[in-house]
Amino acid sequence: MPVLIRTCLWACLALFAMLAPAFTQVKEQEVGFIEAYAPEGAAMTLLRGDQIVPLRLCARVLQGDRILLVRPDERVVLRLMDRPEPVVITAARGEYVVKAAAPARSLLDGAWDSILDALNLLDTPERTRVSASIRSGGGELKVPLLASPQTLVAGKRTLTLGWLPERLGVTVTIRPAKGAPLVSEAKGSGGVWTSAPLDLVPGDYTVEITPRGGKALSATLHVVAADKVPAIPAELTREALPPAMRALGAATFLAMKGPEWRLEAFQRVEPFTRDFAPADKLFWTLAEGGLK
Repeated sequence: MPVLIRTCLWACLALFAMLAPAFTQVKEQEVGFIEAYAPEGAAMTLLRGDQIVPLRLCARVLQGDRILLVRPDERVVLRLMDRPEPVVITAARGEYVVKAAAPARSLLDGAWDSILDALNLLDTPERTRVSASIRSGGGELKVPLLASPQTLVAGKRTLTLGWLPERLGVTVTIRPAKGAPLVSEAKGSGGVWTSAPLDLVPGDYTVEITPRGGKALSATLHVVAADKVPAIPAELTREALPPAMRALGAATFLAMKGPEWRLEAFQRVEPFTRDFAPADKLFWTLAEGGLK
């Protein structure tokens, strides 16, 4: 091996040896993430040493991070992986220093890296502005969830659909390829409709959503057996994680697998939207067209 190449190789190995412990230490110190915060645009600060880190939904927090709130209406919710309940921080607590019993990186490893990164990107100011403009837009019915044929898992289950703009009232009809309709002209309003439990068996179905006085929008649903669903990585559904986290991980993973899985992801995350801000953010992102 030429001397110059050998020298460069040894230099690279030496640099990696120096950086690896620091990189590993940062990874091991990740103890949770930002579950929620309010209000948007408030002067909240996440400090990491002498650096200011953007405080956004699903941003990781490290052991020793400091959170500083100023106004009495400001509020941050942390999901620390060493405890079952979230930590609520308000200005009344003063500067809050993140201290977990032990680094719990093992609960947020593997596939969680890409999941949290994808969810974090949903909370940029640009994304928030775009979402707000879509949800308050014109009067033409749009159902981004059904823009392409969707795949659902068979079984007795409810079905939730979403449309835009939210103020439109609609009727929903669901028909199998053969047989009587499962849902016939059900009324929906507020941008979201949920059925009674439906017995979905493998096969094709047609969904029609009709705005009052407007033209019906129809789409195809492919219902398949559970073993046809992309295999969800085990680290996303560990029993040690809260149910909302497991649902969020599985739903985000499916939504990232392809547009045909958005409606299934929508179903999985919907039950947790009322009390879990990342689930609510993903829910409306899917309703508006999915992860970009």
